[in-house]
Amino acid sequence: ILTVDCILFGLRVVASSAYPFMYVGFNSLCGYASINHLHLHGIYMPNRLFIQTVVGFI
Repeated sequence: ILTVDCILFGLRVVASSAYPFMYVGFNSLCGYASINHLHLHGIYMPNRLFIQTVVGFI
């Protein structure tokens, strides 16, 4: 289960990184994880994600 504590942990990891394009995602058993518990994934990207470059259009 993704709890508030898990979310805060992921945010702290990202905030503590000196690299501007570090992201955190999660996976769990119900999300087709290969292991039977919630786990976070950290990834360093070379650039911003495309969605971060899109200007609002509603």
